[in-house]
Amino acid sequence: MNRINLGPLATMSPTSRAEIDFESRTIRPKTSQCEHSVFIPLHYEKNYAYPLIVWLHDHGSDETRLPQIMSALSLRNYVAAGPRGSDTCPGKGFGWLQQAGSIELADDAIGTAIDDACRQFNIATHRVFVAGEGSGGTMAFRIAFQRPEWFAGVVSINGPLPTGSAPLARLNSCRQMPIFWTQCRRDRQFNEATLAAQLRLLHIGGFNVTLRQYPADHDCRQILPDANRWLMDLITRAAPVSS
Repeated sequence: MNRINLGPLATMSPTSRAEIDFESRTIRPKTSQCEHSVFIPLHYEKNYAYPLIVWLHDHGSDETRLPQIMSALSLRNYVAAGPRGSDTCPGKGFGWLQQAGSIELADDAIGTAIDDACRQFNIATHRVFVAGEGSGGTMAFRIAFQRPEWFAGVVSINGPLPTGSAPLARLNSCRQMPIFWTQCRRDRQFNEATLAAQLRLLHIGGFNVTLRQYPADHDCRQILPDANRWLMDLITRAAPVSS
């Protein structure tokens, strides 16, 4: 994988490697070894370097949820890549298990999705964000902490911190990464007691955390506009000032 060394301007047309679904504004790469979708923003401008969102779906879903997510986050601001979960769920869908083999597969899937997006589109490689909901939010934390050189920030929607396999082994490298974290008060699996204990751990580690709590069960249509404002604030504050 070659994320860090890629030039800012994509050199390959999306149609040369993938089929485009114009209704959902997503493409499905033909040559990738990992299943994922890539979202094309409205009025895509090839001379503008877009931020990239890597979206990790929740347990029991898959990469086809990406258009719904982007319709709530932003149809214009980002290119987005949505890899499929590394584990098959009982019944239907896919998920992200916190086991050594599954973590390695998730790392590969996310890296491949980033590479494909960067090869096909003009991506600002210093503005790549990993985000997810539920188990995808937990895996977003895991990979962001494991690969801090890949990402400019992490968004976790109702996803607790990962445990086991030393998620903070690279603490000194990842503690500067901005975090947008949400929790829903009615959620039974990720309750306020768990949030308080894990938030304390991040504060002790010196992380920069923006926390939002919501009263109802988690609904991305309500939460993602707040995430978009947080992301755009990061992006605009980091933008170079013209002389």
